[in-house]
Amino acid sequence: MYIIYGIPRLRIKSPTAVAVGTFDGVHRGHKEVIRRLKRRAEAIKGKSCVLTFARHPLRTLRPRKTPPMLISARHRLNLLAAEGIDIAVLIDFTARFADMGPVRFAKDVLAGKLNAKEILAGEKFLFGRGRKGDAALLRELGLKFGFKARVVPPLKTGGVSISSTLIRKLVMSGRLKEAKRMLGRDVAILGTVTKGAGRGRGLGFPTANLDLHHEAIPPSGVYAVKVKMGNKTYKGVLNIGFRPTFEEARKEPVVEVYIFGFNKSIYGEDLEVLFVKKIRRERAFKDKSRLALRIEKDIRAAGGGASERASVKKARPGRQGARSGGAI
Repeated sequence: MYIIYGIPRLRIKSPTAVAVGTFDGVHRGHKEVIRRLKRRAEAIKGKSCVLTFARHPLRTLRPRKTPPMLISARHRLNLLAAEGIDIAVLIDFTARFADMGPVRFAKDVLAGKLNAKEILAGEKFLFGRGRKGDAALLRELGLKFGFKARVVPPLKTGGVSISSTLIRKLVMSGRLKEAKRMLGRDVAILGTVTKGAGRGRGLGFPTANLDLHHEAIPPSGVYAVKVKMGNKTYKGVLNIGFRPTFEEARKEPVVEVYIFGFNKSIYGEDLEVLFVKKIRRERAFKDKSRLALRIEKDIRAAGGGASERASVKKARPGRQGARSGGAI
């Protein structure tokens, strides 16, 4: 997938079929749009193109009402590439961009810079200054500027429309199975490995602390997960929480993952963590030894072997710091 960053760099010569939107989550509804988009691109012998935003438009328009993002822009681009999109255009939704009128957006951006011949939009699609442009106006402008606008109805499951808003609520309330059905894939988080306090290593379970690239995460607790790093996938246990055993007063939860059978330095690496199931809630333990015993039980519940802790202790010095972190 070819990625273009920003409007100034836009100048596509091939005819395109274009879909515009935040595409937060790249859920089943988005995938239906993408399926139709690719089909229209083939029909016009052109390229499929998604115009999306580095941050949610509401962060500029109404900052106090900005929803937490399901996935980061980087994660979104990875998922769009996996769906076979030819071109992704990532735009920073600034106040200047928001002030662009519907006619100018259709003429200069869609028809001009994107060379759009087909535009796919949802029934509630709004665009241009003050969100004054709708699907009906887009059709009208298409006749004027040389593209055809097509409205894609929302995809439903169980009579309910699939949306990023609904999935966001499901994820943040811990209803991961329902969220998975709407996403069409496992609920996942993406984060960069950072240095932690080293408490997990002291217990025999060195963890990778994650600096997340987005905001919407499941509730505090211990989860069985799959960890994707490069082209490999590992099993593991992830904790989201506030480390109550160590009496740390924290406003923001810590996210840390223990990867089974792994002893390499990965500071600065990006990990995609997929949720398999919730094992238990986070709780305080009377001492570290009881916490360690509980972690061993969590590992078995997540499909790890009884030798996990032993393998960590046998690892050569200097190989464990890769996943320093706190206690689960």
